[in-house]
Amino acid sequence: MLFKPWSELPPSNRHNLDDEDDIADDFTKEDLPSFEVVEDLSLDDQTKLSDLVVLPYNLATLIDSLPNTFQKKLISTISIKNNHKTNSAAFKTPNTSDFDDANDTEFNEDQQLYSTDPSKPFNKNSLSLLNIQIQIYQLFDSSNNNKIHFNLITLPYLTINLNDYFLNSLASFLLNYLNPKFILSFAPSILNYDNLINKIYSSNNILSNFNNNHLLLSKLNNFKFLNPPHYISGISASILNYSIYLNKKFNALILALHSDGIKNFEIVSIDSLLLSIDFLSSYFHLNDSQFLIYKKNFLNSTNSFNSINSSSMYI
Repeated sequence: MLFKPWSELPPSNRHNLDDEDDIADDFTKEDLPSFEVVEDLSLDDQTKLSDLVVLPYNLATLIDSLPNTFQKKLISTISIKNNHKTNSAAFKTPNTSDFDDANDTEFNEDQQLYSTDPSKPFNKNSLSLLNIQIQIYQLFDSSNNNKIHFNLITLPYLTINLNDYFLNSLASFLLNYLNPKFILSFAPSILNYDNLINKIYSSNNILSNFNNNHLLLSKLNNFKFLNPPHYISGISASILNYSIYLNKKFNALILALHSDGIKNFEIVSIDSLLLSIDFLSSYFHLNDSQFLIYKKNFLNSTNSFNSINSSSMYI
């Protein structure tokens, strides 16, 4: 690896913005992904009017730790595919089996140090199409006459980064398809040391959803608003963005949980998760015994997480 002194680098104007290489790439509307409902098991109009909870994969424990009387039922599956055979702007994965034959053995210090196989360099333009399936579940309480609490979507773990074009398209499709009256989502965020949870919602009308739950409303009022320079990203940000764009139709509440780490690999604070457990217990109207089970299940599920990450370090 070659390190060049700063003085040898060409001067650059600080006011110039970086080129948007990641999203330029000949991006057009045709590059947006396509969405297809491949399973629609029991998604009637009444089901669609239920609340919607959307979680990134690393926060799924907030729902998985609920008492076993809360059960999930699969109600729909959505398949997401490329619309364009050369689509590389919305999302892509490399096909490592596809290489170009070449005999270029000339060393170029500005591009690479060496190649593992000089005769077959990796062709970055050869990309396999991506196919994602997202399941939509209905959460109900078997101990309370199978009361339906909400529809649940947990974004699956992906080995690639999905950019804003993909996530905005996904948020638009999900909200129009499900037509929820209320949306709750959690997102990791790097907050101030004294803030465990910050809130941000699409409009003040969101508070009307909690008029009959004064305890939940008081807990929500204790959370500070998310303000710059702090921010959220991912599917939660796209849902909020689309909800604000159509604020007369959708009401979205996003809770930003204090975390550390790089984007898409954040480690969420355990204290923030415990505070989220307390908030959700009021959302579900859990009694004291149910709340203790909920908290115990969560702590048991995070024991290994704590032991692994207590000595972890980002390099």
